[in-house]
Amino acid sequence: MLGERLKSLREQKGITQQEMADILGIARGTYAHYEIDRREPDNATLSRLADFFGVSVDYLLGRDKPKPSITDLFPDAIPADLSNFVPIPIVGTVKAGPNGLAYEEHLGYEYVDKKDVNGAKHIFLQVKGDSMIGEGILPGDLALVKEQPEVYSGDLAVVIVDDIEPEGRIKRVHFKGDSIVLQSANPSYPPEIFTGEERKKIRIVGKVKQTIRKY
Repeated sequence: MLGERLKSLREQKGITQQEMADILGIARGTYAHYEIDRREPDNATLSRLADFFGVSVDYLLGRDKPKPSITDLFPDAIPADLSNFVPIPIVGTVKAGPNGLAYEEHLGYEYVDKKDVNGAKHIFLQVKGDSMIGEGILPGDLALVKEQPEVYSGDLAVVIVDDIEPEGRIKRVHFKGDSIVLQSANPSYPPEIFTGEERKKIRIVGKVKQTIRKY
């Protein structure tokens, strides 16, 4: 029952087993075993699957009756084609961890056109605070971030400042001589300047490509 429902829900979204495995952070073979009932996900994975597909865990496990699909309700309706889109995870926090970046507060997924990400790793980071309101970036907005360790001077980026601010923040990054300047877009937040050895405290999470507002 679980396998049938996972396969049906995945196909309704128009995504592959590999894409689902990437979303869950597991091997494709492991996910494939879920769909043929050779292996059952742990409780945490079940919850993530239910959240992603917009159903209950009970439904996945066959304890609830299936919800009518859009084609059941409207036989002449044409389902949206998601084959050219990929799900990008939405996170509330990014931190520097011992094994690299750590993403916390998983908030779901947002679909973007495949050509906009071109196979590179991206996340959506939910904006906190009002330091970038001058650029029209408000609390609660979603920033599409391409993970990359370097940016050009003037780029908008998510940065972590080791030993000072463990969470990633959106700033305009400027390279001026021997200094890195993190520039806000709100006069209440003065520029942060890191010179010489202090530059090593700056960790670039990635470049902000665009922001969207969901309300």
